Amino acid sequence: WEFDRSKLFERTNFLAQVCQDLHDIAIVKQEFYAIFGEELKAVTGTPEVIEEVIKRVDNLIDPFENLDFDPFNKRSASKWKRIVQKFHNQVGRIEGEAKLIIDATFHALRSSRGAFETLQKFQNIRSREAINEQLRQKYDDVLEKFREEVAEIDELFARDRASPPVVKNRPPVAGAIEWARSLFLRIKDTMLCFQSKEGLLDTEHGQAVMQAYVSVGRQTRAFELDLHKEWCAKTKATL
Repeated sequence: WEFDRSKLFERTNFLAQVCQDLHDIAIVKQEFYAIFGEELKAVTGTPEVIEEVIKRVDNLIDPFENLDFDPFNKRSASKWKRIVQKFHNQVGRIEGEAKLIIDATFHALRSSRGAFETLQKFQNIRSREAINEQLRQKYDDVLEKFREEVAEIDELFARDRASPPVVKNRPPVAGAIEWARSLFLRIKDTMLCFQSKEGLLDTEHGQAVMQAYVSVGRQTRAFELDLHKEWCAKTKATL
């Protein structure tokens, strides 16, 4: 027997499409929430901005909760199509705003390590592909922030090495060595994190950052060895 497939499956196909639309809407919300969580709030330092975006995401489903028609009635197909299209248009605008927030955030980072750890977490989170791609491009900003942190340590070391700030009641030489080592440790842990990501330091930018880091490490290490050597010489002379 031959059947008119369009008549036979027209209603079920329409119902299936509405269900697929609802599924897609739920996934979109889930993907937005995955990105705009506590991690991104911590990196931005402006949680109120993230909260505002989350409110926009919450409001995306308002039209679907206040329908004045039956979405499963095929006679309402044009109305349903318009409301779904409006939803996707709003999603596009929120994505655009989110990318601007991410750009602004990663150009004014508070901590290279915190930002790096956040990016690493996002690698395993399903979210909007456009936003994920935006985040993948932010490793360079993290490296640049780290370069600034290395430069700050280098400046502190150069400024105070002649008269290091020593903890009260600490022997002068031991205190000076402790101070130099503490400066280097501020950046060492972050570098160890960077080395865990394959390829991050292989780029031209990464190599430049590595060279600056190694330079500071060599200076502080030489400072420690010189102080220790001088102390040993004075001690032997005294004995």
